[in-house]
Amino acid sequence: MASSRDRARFIGEGRALAEGLGDQRRLGWALGYLAHLYSLLGEQARAIEAGESACAIAEAAGDLGLRVDANNCLCQALQFAGDLRRAADALRAAIALLQGALLG
Repeated sequence: MASSRDRARFIGEGRALAEGLGDQRRLGWALGYLAHLYSLLGEQARAIEAGESACAIAEAAGDLGLRVDANNCLCQALQFAGDLRRAADALRAAIALLQGALLG
């Protein structure tokens, strides 16, 4: 199994490739994965920044799966940082997206 350092390197490489290609959707996924990893590593400021960027990209791309995942990663980062109000907002946003897709 890859170490956290290896995971960060792999995701960073994916991020760089997405940026180089101008592929915003893939960049959003990479940032979501980074947000998750940074949360687990206790780097909450970096996790929140990556999660917020992933959410912005996902919104602009209109990708439902990415929007849900980015909000979930942001929720986790905010929860780990102790910002429970904003974490709940991010989780509610993810739930609303899923409800809308089911009722849509």
